[in-house]
Amino acid sequence: MGILRLYLALCVVTAHSSPIFPWDTHDGNRSVQIFYIISGFYMALVLSSRYSNKHDFYLSRFLRIFPLYWIVLLLIVGWSLFSGWHSGQWLTLQRFVTHPFEANGMAGIGLASFSNITLFGQDWVMFLSHPLGQTFQMTEAFGKDTNPLWRYLIIPQAWSVGVELSFYVLAPFFNRLRSRDLLILVVSFFMLRFYASMNLHLNYDPWMYRFFPFEISQFLLGMLGFRIYACFRASGKSWLPSFNRKRAFPIAFVVVCVALIVCNLIENYFLGHSTWAWRSLCTYPLWAVGIAFLFALLGNNPIDRWVGELSYPVYLVHYTIAASLFPYVSKANWGLITALLSVAVAIVLYFAVIRPIDIRRHLLTIHNLRKLFRKDAAPVEVYGPGTTTIDLPEPAKKASPPYVFFLIPATILFLSIIHAHHHKNALYRMEVAGVVITLLLVAYMAGWVKALYTFLALRLQRA
Repeated sequence: MGILRLYLALCVVTAHSSPIFPWDTHDGNRSVQIFYIISGFYMALVLSSRYSNKHDFYLSRFLRIFPLYWIVLLLIVGWSLFSGWHSGQWLTLQRFVTHPFEANGMAGIGLASFSNITLFGQDWVMFLSHPLGQTFQMTEAFGKDTNPLWRYLIIPQAWSVGVELSFYVLAPFFNRLRSRDLLILVVSFFMLRFYASMNLHLNYDPWMYRFFPFEISQFLLGMLGFRIYACFRASGKSWLPSFNRKRAFPIAFVVVCVALIVCNLIENYFLGHSTWAWRSLCTYPLWAVGIAFLFALLGNNPIDRWVGELSYPVYLVHYTIAASLFPYVSKANWGLITALLSVAVAIVLYFAVIRPIDIRRHLLTIHNLRKLFRKDAAPVEVYGPGTTTIDLPEPAKKASPPYVFFLIPATILFLSIIHAHHHKNALYRMEVAGVVITLLLVAYMAGWVKALYTFLALRLQRA
């Protein structure tokens, strides 16, 4: 699956520069949303097979995300200062050095600066503006606001990492849910997205793919994709044709290329006139199944894993590289040169930063897991640098936490507050919908729906 992750990162490079591939690639928003599905798959994998508790999971995610981000942040700040001193191009530091307090308030700049350091809240900064002398405001549209706060983000594309961090906080709780409950949440959040798109007209950036409650369905689809993979693996059935494992990588490369071209044709030509919410509903469940297939094909392939490790550093560095190259290269070669330099920098960062940290991160995880061995442990593979096989106890079945289901009515009420002044009856309609959905979810979690179904079934049998 590493080749897919790198391809999607390069699609984002294309969105921020010029075309790289000879075919029409996925645009930036769909590439990011497919990343969400992959993230959901991997988080379900590691939570089900590698971590003994959520604290180990959070520590591992911290070591995976933040050290590289902070190193890249320092490199970009240093390069931007050099570029500004040498040529007057301050790159993503432009707003900090050209009279920042003449357009935006101190609190807004402080919030963006805090988000630059901590990564948390970068997705929310995309929605905010803070004009000088006024309070915080929601941006009407991503590209139309004159003084948006996102221009103070030093790595502006890292907003998607902020969305993923929100999912990481909830991932251990989602992983405890039954598949039926996950499916209910996927359908419910898709319905929420449809309602916001059709009735509230939130079908523009930043609402399309930067608002976390609208993106939960993608993450949960990835978790369901892992459960499909786990069911086939547990059954002992092979859902792949037999072939030499040395040919797995080239076969997977061809399969991914063909699948990407076909999916892009379907999305652009057959569903091109549909809304973005309808396109996502039609195609993203197929991506969840396809990702499970790819992992079954390449889950333990070292080349594929190494290629996938380059996707995160490519994603972090490409924007600054593209901005640095823009005045000096032709538009036709802009994207290709940006991609090549981004991959080269990513390789250096992998050997200098990612690989040393990952070795210690996986050893820490294995060390903690060895304390929990039991005699009835079942063998489970742990994927990472230097793949090993260890014994893990079978996970205990836990009840579904009911508070997760209240994310939907909470989101509905949040949207009602934001859009009440745009739609006269929006607040009333959304509050009623929130109350109804809350009652339905409480009834479902309390078992009343099942009890009513059982009662009616018995009555019908007697009749």
